[in-house]
Amino acid sequence: MKSTNILATSLFLLSFLSNVQAQERLEIPAQDSIVYILPEGDYNSVSLHNKSDKELRVQIINLENSKETGGFGLAAQGKVAVALNPKKGLRLLNPSADEVRVLCRAQKQTETTPPPPNLKQIDFTLVNSSAKSIPLIIPNVMNPNLSPFSKSGVRLAVGQKIYLKKGISRKLLFEVPDSLSNGTQLDVPALLKILQ
Repeated sequence: MKSTNILATSLFLLSFLSNVQAQERLEIPAQDSIVYILPEGDYNSVSLHNKSDKELRVQIINLENSKETGGFGLAAQGKVAVALNPKKGLRLLNPSADEVRVLCRAQKQTETTPPPPNLKQIDFTLVNSSAKSIPLIIPNVMNPNLSPFSKSGVRLAVGQKIYLKKGISRKLLFEVPDSLSNGTQLDVPALLKILQ
């Protein structure tokens, strides 16, 4: 009986320790950046929680050449889930004059939607002009939860789809067109009105 309890306790501790290893608390000095890489294992995404009252810039980078392949802004106290593969990492940039803290949790997700074709990338801003949070799904990129009265800068490929998350389902909200200009401010609540 004792050996069974010891084995169960050991398995619990191993499980607990492996979960702890998938979580990191990063401190980013003022006007500096840190590169985040997924830990070893079957992880394919990371959830970020900006624990500060300052906005961060997040770049998705190719680890082989350090080139940016996408990016977005992460609002103060904002949360987001970002899809990654072993060849990609995140560069977290802190443009503020204060140190910021970010909680990173590596995750295993099962969604296998293929990424959009390798087309030109467009920089634009998702604007939440409402007093309610808006949960979005951007397959193979991230699942942002737009805070009330916030802006989130993104860099997405032409053809990338953005969905509104409704419980366990989703509805297509926007597909990035080739005609979208860099710097466009996209009012998400206005898109929601069209959807309804």
